[in-house]
Amino acid sequence: EAEKYMPELFHCLMKIKKYIIEDISYSHIWEDIKPISIDYGLMEKSKNTYVVKAEFDWNDLGSWNSLHDVFSNGDKDNVIRGSGHVVDGVNNFIHSENIFTSVIGLSNVVVISTGDSTLVVNRSTVEDVKKLVEWLDKNDHQNLT
Repeated sequence: EAEKYMPELFHCLMKIKKYIIEDISYSHIWEDIKPISIDYGLMEKSKNTYVVKAEFDWNDLGSWNSLHDVFSNGDKDNVIRGSGHVVDGVNNFIHSENIFTSVIGLSNVVVISTGDSTLVVNRSTVEDVKKLVEWLDKNDHQNLT
């Protein structure tokens, strides 16, 4: 039904599928996708929707704190995705692509390190990343958002 109700998204995802199979970068396609929620784009338009009652934990994964909560394994509640290490700190979330990232003597921080930028933010103010995104957009750094 996605093709019927969300044809633009469907066709973009089919293109991305081909690129993934051929191991080719698809970021140029991904950037052109207009975000639309599944509940609006598909569920509200479907006439053949069924529901199954279930009990399970739910996390919207809408923030770095949410990811920390999902991936936390109880080891001082430090979560490291990629390559990194924490010395003398707790409740940290490190996401590091292609480089080693370390935190020493800090707690409750989120460190996101990608190929072209690094973000360090206290977990209590992680929602303020929106302010940074606005600044990046206004100052011709859209490539980093």
